[in-house]
Amino acid sequence: MPLLNSVLSAAKRAFRFPGRESNQGGRLVRGWEAFGDNFTINLGSTRLPGAASNLNFEDLAGDGRANSAVAACLRWITSAWLEAEFQVREVQEDGSFKTLPLHPLTQLLASPNEFYDGATLAMAMLIDWYLDGNVYLQRQNDSTGKPIALSWIPCCLIEPRWEGNDWITYYEYQPFLDGSTKIPLIPAEIVHLRFGMDKDNVRKGVSWFKSLWTEIVADNQTSQYVATMMYNMGVPPIVVMPDPSLFKDSLVHGISEKEASALEKRFNEKFTGAGRGKPWIHNLPVKITQLAMDVSALAGKELRRVPEERIASAGFGIPPGVAKLGAGLDRNTYTNVEKEDDQAWFNSLIPTQRIWAKQLHFQLMPGFEAEPAKFQALYDVNSVRALQENKDKLYDRETKAWLAEAQTLDEYRESLGKTPTKGEEGEMRYSELKAKLSPLPDLFNRRADALPPDRRQEGDLIPPPTSRDA
Repeated sequence: MPLLNSVLSAAKRAFRFPGRESNQGGRLVRGWEAFGDNFTINLGSTRLPGAASNLNFEDLAGDGRANSAVAACLRWITSAWLEAEFQVREVQEDGSFKTLPLHPLTQLLASPNEFYDGATLAMAMLIDWYLDGNVYLQRQNDSTGKPIALSWIPCCLIEPRWEGNDWITYYEYQPFLDGSTKIPLIPAEIVHLRFGMDKDNVRKGVSWFKSLWTEIVADNQTSQYVATMMYNMGVPPIVVMPDPSLFKDSLVHGISEKEASALEKRFNEKFTGAGRGKPWIHNLPVKITQLAMDVSALAGKELRRVPEERIASAGFGIPPGVAKLGAGLDRNTYTNVEKEDDQAWFNSLIPTQRIWAKQLHFQLMPGFEAEPAKFQALYDVNSVRALQENKDKLYDRETKAWLAEAQTLDEYRESLGKTPTKGEEGEMRYSELKAKLSPLPDLFNRRADALPPDRRQEGDLIPPPTSRDA
């Protein structure tokens, strides 16, 4: 028994992941861990009862950025986002829109301050948005109240505060994580983008990502387990015990506790750390037995599929294959890759862009325009590569509606993003325009009559418009 207990103790230490100290002074158990003489994998609710009651998955997951699946999703989102350009349009008297490429709000977001550009700012904002549901920008105004600079404040360094019946009295900014310095900022100095409202604090947005702590910890611990196994030469926990077959010889009576300690030390030198992979020949009457376990199932790819799927879909609203996660690549084909790009844009990026455009308009446009309702902020997705196929479908659908006389010429052109004619023809439908223009190609008809009967075709005086002609 001394030998068995000594070896079990060594195995526990060899395969225990780094822990953290709990508030009660006890060791916070992480992942592949040992309680007493039993090995246990702790992947479940946020806090587990019994011996693991101090296990807090939110604390273990941190902010999620260290997880490879989270990093893959954020990388795709921050890269794809930049394909859509922020624009401001002015509403004309006739209800049409005029794009203002040099509007001061557009220029402010493109060059927010002297230290970094708009793309860098947008990437930082997106990470906070998806992980926390809140984005904070410090706004610098001139003497007239016009915004002249924007600076990103990490969401972990600022909190809305209120007194009495105030909605928000001020924002408490802590530039240092230790909380040694607290700076109050009035609401006029802050741009705060929220994803809805958090029921626990309606002054902040909701973070759906925070429901994924267990998935993040599960994925992290699976990765760490495989890494630990490979670091130890891929050898799972073992038990070293006296060989019963040698006890028949009366000269063999097991080994002493001192010999067991020496054996433990020698085993660790040969099979862990820098010594892993070296051969070992021992002269003690012991038998080495691997603990019964299906390593291929425990460390296999299937164990990581569910966390990856939930992190990508629930946390970011994108298919796993878009972020090149294994859960999506297993099912990807050439056809559905393009469809997944569409889904990622329509389910995640475009809704986020609409929310941001409305909130940026609400908070910043009054600083530039006396009548902000006459202006519209939006992200233009016409140049997004993943949505080009949908533009072809748009042309086909709107052309069919035009030929079916479901819309006027100007309505047809506007649906395709073209400038309306704003003339008499623009109010006409297909048959009306065709009838009006029918006398014009008379020369063409006479030429057609001159052709031999077998080569004559009844020509449409107004060919159906295509995406190129429109």
